[in-house]
Amino acid sequence: MLREDKIRLMHEIAKYEKSADEWERPAKEYFRGDYIGMHLLQSFLSFTLSYALILGIVSLYHLEHILKCGQCIDCVPLCSALRRGVCGRSLAV
Repeated sequence: MLREDKIRLMHEIAKYEKSADEWERPAKEYFRGDYIGMHLLQSFLSFTLSYALILGIVSLYHLEHILKCGQCIDCVPLCSALRRGVCGRSLAV
């Protein structure tokens, strides 16, 4: 004899499997490590982009202060010292 509660349960399971097949499909197409690696890379890139955008917004917010401080610094000796330091290190390597 058929039990109605088991039939209802089987019907709910079949309905879930049919609806879950659409959003589980990408996970089934990859190996587990590939799927996790792809999502880790995607998360890393989105975090990096978000950090760069936030850093850009903060620097734009403080741009006037940065430009005012930049006027009082003598840039020629600073740039030449940086150029010597960079070239000195790159030639030594």
